[in-house]
Amino acid sequence: MADPGLEADGLTLGYAGEAVVRALSARIAPGRITALIGPNGSGKSTLLHGLSRLIRPMGGAVLLDGATLQDQPSRAVARRLAVMPQRPEAPEGLTVRELVAQGRYPHRGPLGAWTAADGAALERAMAAARVTAFADRTLDTLSGGQRQRVWIALALAQDTAYLLLDEPTTFLDMAHQIEVMETLVEANRSRGTTIVAALHDLNQAARYAHDLIAMAGGAVVAHGPAPHLVTAELIARVFGVEARVTLDPMLGVPVCVPLGLARPPAR
Repeated sequence: MADPGLEADGLTLGYAGEAVVRALSARIAPGRITALIGPNGSGKSTLLHGLSRLIRPMGGAVLLDGATLQDQPSRAVARRLAVMPQRPEAPEGLTVRELVAQGRYPHRGPLGAWTAADGAALERAMAAARVTAFADRTLDTLSGGQRQRVWIALALAQDTAYLLLDEPTTFLDMAHQIEVMETLVEANRSRGTTIVAALHDLNQAARYAHDLIAMAGGAVVAHGPAPHLVTAELIARVFGVEARVTLDPMLGVPVCVPLGLARPPAR
């Protein structure tokens, strides 16, 4: 039977009673990387929060494995879905190994005993995120890119089918952004992890994601494979920017070159 995936079904989300995302429906394709794109205030982070059960729907539902996410036990959800928030925080003084080990909590038995299986999963996660070399260092001694990879390792240690990330490359320089995105690509390739990430950088999304969900005004404007979705028309509609879109001859992915703010049509 095919994996029913992660779905938003008529989903309305918001804060303090005010809707940000309205009656939105979308299905995340299992085994692929999906990027949520759109301008500030478009609802992409709010949608990610709803998909990860960080906020409760005002209407509609999120479905995981065909069942309403909100009704499933927290431990069962944590075994299927891992979340990396935009600004994760950890207690001071924790080493990388100690932090990543917390990802095994959903799999621990009633007495919480650490098992050989937990140890093996921990080592696999650190290796996959390329953080083994500084496993005994504390987070405050690491660079921004290294810290992001540690948080990804924590999520990978949960050994889930789905990994949701809110702007994982924000505030990182170019090299660290590439480092983080390549870590996610490898997790998808080697583990089959379904990844959903809210991203600011359209070119980054087009390069690393299989699928894009373009949002504006709390609604989905377009949803589909990245090579077909990134067009000058879509960029003008979603971002209000006039752009030239070319195909990278080496990578075979669309590249957006902004030219200026889109001009409203003449009357």
